Amino acid sequence: MDNRFYQHSEKSTPINLGVAIVLSFIVAILLAYIYNILIIHIPFVYINVFITAIFAAGLGYTSKFISRLTKIRNNRHNLLLAGLTGFCGFYFQWIAYAAFLNTNSLSFGDYISHFNFIYDPIGFLIAIIEFSKVGSWSMFGITFRDFPLWIIWTIEAGMIIGFPIFIMIKHPIVPFSEQLDQWYPRYKLTYEFEKITMRIKFNEDMLSNPEATISALSYGAPGRYSEVLIYYLKDEQIQYLSVDNVLLEDRGGKKDIDHVIQLLKIDTQTAKTLMEKFGSKKEFALNY
Repeated sequence: MDNRFYQHSEKSTPINLGVAIVLSFIVAILLAYIYNILIIHIPFVYINVFITAIFAAGLGYTSKFISRLTKIRNNRHNLLLAGLTGFCGFYFQWIAYAAFLNTNSLSFGDYISHFNFIYDPIGFLIAIIEFSKVGSWSMFGITFRDFPLWIIWTIEAGMIIGFPIFIMIKHPIVPFSEQLDQWYPRYKLTYEFEKITMRIKFNEDMLSNPEATISALSYGAPGRYSEVLIYYLKDEQIQYLSVDNVLLEDRGGKKDIDHVIQLLKIDTQTAKTLMEKFGSKKEFALNY
C-alpha cells in the first residue's frame, strides 16, 4: 500500500452499521410506497421502466448518503448496506402491490397492514406465484403470465437491487479524518488547467512537488481541460489532492471524467497556496 495516497481505515462500528441499516429500512419503506403508486397510476411501459430506474437510483443515492451520515468507512459494509437497501426496496414494493390487489386501496395504512409478509416469506412467495398465474402486467393488449412475467420481474429486481450496489462502487472515496471524526470537505479550483497528456511524468512530478507541478500547467482548451480538487479540513495537518481530465460533449453539458491522480497527500500550506493562487469553490457534500 502506497502511504502517499489516502486509504480508508475500514473502520465501522456495529452501532453505526445498525443505525445505517435502520435508516435504509425506513427510507426503503417510503420510497417503495411512492414507487408502487406511480407504477399503478401510470400504465405506460416505457415510463414505468424510467420510474423503476429512478426508484433504483433513489435507493442507491440514499444508501450513499446514509453511509456518509453514519461515517461508515468499511467498503464491505458499504456494499452490504447498498445491497440491503436495494433488496428492501424491491421487497417492500411487492408488499405495497400485494396490499393494493387485496384491498384495492393505495392507502399507507393498508400498505403497513400487509407487513406480516416480512415475517412470512413462504406466504409471500406463494402470493407472488398466484399473481404470476393471473398476470399483473400487460402491453399491446397482451397480459403477461407465468414464465414471461417472471423474466420481467427478474429484470426489475436486477435494476432495483443492482443500481444501489453499482452507485456505491462507483462513487468516489472521500477522505475521513480519524482525528477530528469527520469527512473532508471538497474544494474545486476555479482555474481550468490544460489536459494532462504525459501522465507518467506528471504523476512523478506531483509526487516530488505538487505545487510547482500544478502551477506550471497552462490554461485548458474549452471543453477539454483538467480540474484540480482539494480535500481540505481545517485543523488537519494532511490534506488531499486529486486531478481529473474533463471532456465536455457540449459546453456546460455532460462531463466525461478521467481520473489522473487520486487523493495524493499534501501538506496544509501547499493546499492553502493552491487555493489562494487559483481560487477555489467549496462543493456541496452530496455532489461527491
